Amino acid sequence: MADPLEVDYSLINLFQLLAQKDPTKAGADVPIPSTITYQHGALHAWYVYDRESRQIVKKEKKQCTKDDIVQAFASDPGGASCAATFLYRKCEFMMEDVGKEATSVEWLTPEGVRQFVNKRERRPDGLLQKFVPPKLGHAAMLQCVWTPYVTVVQQRKNVLDLADGRYTLDDRCVTHEDKPHLSIEVHCGKSVRKRCGELCVAMASHLLAHERRVLTRMVAYFKVDRNGQYLLLWATHVVTYRFTVGSGPAAAAPQSTLMGGEQSTPAGPKGLMGPRHSRQDADQGPQSNGGTPVIPYVSDPSATSMGPTARLSGVTPTAAGTAPPPTP
Repeated sequence: MADPLEVDYSLINLFQLLAQKDPTKAGADVPIPSTITYQHGALHAWYVYDRESRQIVKKEKKQCTKDDIVQAFASDPGGASCAATFLYRKCEFMMEDVGKEATSVEWLTPEGVRQFVNKRERRPDGLLQKFVPPKLGHAAMLQCVWTPYVTVVQQRKNVLDLADGRYTLDDRCVTHEDKPHLSIEVHCGKSVRKRCGELCVAMASHLLAHERRVLTRMVAYFKVDRNGQYLLLWATHVVTYRFTVGSGPAAAAPQSTLMGGEQSTPAGPKGLMGPRHSRQDADQGPQSNGGTPVIPYVSDPSATSMGPTARLSGVTPTAAGTAPPPTP
């Protein structure tokens, strides 16, 4: 019997799983901006991406002083008035009284970062993340809904110039978070969907190899910096289960390469009609084959939009978990 699915909405646990634990367990090769997690009102950990070793690492506690944080987050905002963002959950997700405000986002100026670090009030569990200046003059963000069978990406761009001081900082930075009238949907090409899928597959491979957990569904957010590099910001919806021999759906998952591409469909008794995969199979995750886990990944070139915008509460369209039809 397969282990029950575990759903994580905490925003901060994923960074702990992706970071390097010790010299024998490397971190995931997924670029991230400088990210500080807070738990129980205090600083918990500071994660950065090491470009030399190409992995997420955790800084030592002696390097996490207030002066170090201010110097890293507020010294060079990249010409933008926004220096950092702070995200936290206002209450437990899926409760009856939760609405759009399940996840709160605060944009901080360099002075706001100094006040945030030095204030003595108890902070909610969340993450402080260095702001990634956009490649162009408008704030933009990618939302990726990933399963082992399909990748759906939606990009939204703010209609206001980031340097326009006539508007508030919130209005100039918001994209997927709220205020849909201040952002527009931008077409995503195949290269964008492919790169987002590659990063999600890298996270899935790391969780399976080092944590023995199979990633079956994720809603992640990415940004492209001025150098064209894709950075993982956070994930609001992560579904995994503990990998054991024989775990997974009853039917074997289709074998395919990790990095995408179309899979071959064997000929059935009625011609080229291969097996169809229900949504339940896609949500439960890959099937183990003789003790070797299989992570099928099929990119869907026709999936260019998600339809209605999915908010940061983690609610996503049902089409994201539906497997693509077999190749005729």
